[in-house]
Amino acid sequence: MKLKTALVLALTLFIVFVIYLSHIDKKVYYVALGDYQALGLTNEGIITYGYTDYLKDSLKKENKLETYIIGYAKDNARITDIIHDIEKNKKIQINDKTQTLKNALIKADLVTLSVGMNDLFYKIGVNPDLQTLNYNEVYYHVDEMMEDLEQLFELLREYCKEDIIMTGFYNPIDISNEKLNEILVYVNTRLEETADMYQISIVSINSFFEDRNGQIQSIYPSKEEYQKISETINEMMYKTLLKD
Repeated sequence: MKLKTALVLALTLFIVFVIYLSHIDKKVYYVALGDYQALGLTNEGIITYGYTDYLKDSLKKENKLETYIIGYAKDNARITDIIHDIEKNKKIQINDKTQTLKNALIKADLVTLSVGMNDLFYKIGVNPDLQTLNYNEVYYHVDEMMEDLEQLFELLREYCKEDIIMTGFYNPIDISNEKLNEILVYVNTRLEETADMYQISIVSINSFFEDRNGQIQSIYPSKEEYQKISETINEMMYKTLLKD
């Protein structure tokens, strides 16, 4: 009788433990990497709600958020900056504890990435003369960017084996300029091809800026545009990471 009771107790504890693990496993350890998009920077130089904040809130509302780390993002980040941060295993302080980037990537269930627009603006300019812009040089620059991005993707995949979602490139300058739009098509096509090799998902966001009617309101997304980006990523998460 004692043996039977012990077996029942052990089985009960095992079931409880399995249920506990299943609930823990559904919690998301979220690491946000990138530039001004990750932070929610506006044209006024104010940090508002970025798409990462909306995603964090959505996960928290659904009781699916374990950890949210935004401390590695910086507004002027370029592709090579993030490569350097990973290689040097950048450290930040979270609740008086040291958190290394490599360790965060290893733990991550979700990594979002927004990077490359600063690299593109460096060549195009934030307020360019589109009549004199050397478009051939821009294409050459894009090819160099893709080499850097492939190095970054390889590094990310060395540590993170789970979901990585990156925002695509957008045109905040002049959607009526055909040559500029052709560059955007080219850079996003190259991005999709490169990301596919590393099973990294790309969220297309260029269409979110079409309502600007050719006016350069800001090179940075508005609060509404940040929200649209988050909604699109959220839909993608529920098809993969949070799929029941």
